[in-house]
Amino acid sequence: MAPRPTRVQFPDLVECATKVFIRQGYRRTQMEDVARELGVAKGTLYLYVASKEALFFAALVGAIPGPVEWAPTDYPIQSPDSDTLLGWIRESIDDAVSLPTLRDALQQPEVEHPRDELRAILEELYDLLYANRIVIKLIDRCSVDFPELGKIWFSTARVQEFVTLMQYFDARIQAGHLRSVPDLPIATRIVLETLAFWAIHRHWDPSPQAFDSTSVKTSAVEILVRFFT
Repeated sequence: MAPRPTRVQFPDLVECATKVFIRQGYRRTQMEDVARELGVAKGTLYLYVASKEALFFAALVGAIPGPVEWAPTDYPIQSPDSDTLLGWIRESIDDAVSLPTLRDALQQPEVEHPRDELRAILEELYDLLYANRIVIKLIDRCSVDFPELGKIWFSTARVQEFVTLMQYFDARIQAGHLRSVPDLPIATRIVLETLAFWAIHRHWDPSPQAFDSTSVKTSAVEILVRFFT
């Protein structure tokens, strides 16, 4: 087993790499950029990761929320082959996109309190997006330069959320529980984009405003609930 490097903390390296990948995208990011962000020599990075591909993998793994911080035992981390990397991303996305409240609602043809049900569904979706905001932003930003990654992201996770939520709206509108809308796909996309902006993208706004996080969630969800009810 290779000795653990001690010049920098591995979580700091992952955090800096993530910032640079999000800021510059996958193609434009170079090892020198990450070293500069971290304030170390380029060679120091190679004590931890064997390549930019390995660094990107580390950033992805580190960005996924979990009860325990990821701490590799062998350094440097080797470059994963394309199939391994993409397979891991696909499995991680499948595990992350879990919306039990929404899926349970789809199994119930009637609901006694549609406003409360919708609020719970949107809060669950907001919480999911917020918890995964860093990894979502990282994948979203780097998909432009990583077509295989983009295919998984845009044709799996985003489509899955969209279709499931639209099925719910359609069922509740047809049953008379929610207000009819002129165009259901557009209305569904508006809901997703509204929640995605406030849960994810506002954190990278080049002209940010100071908002209370709890108020942001409450306001975004309540506006959408009132629109449909």
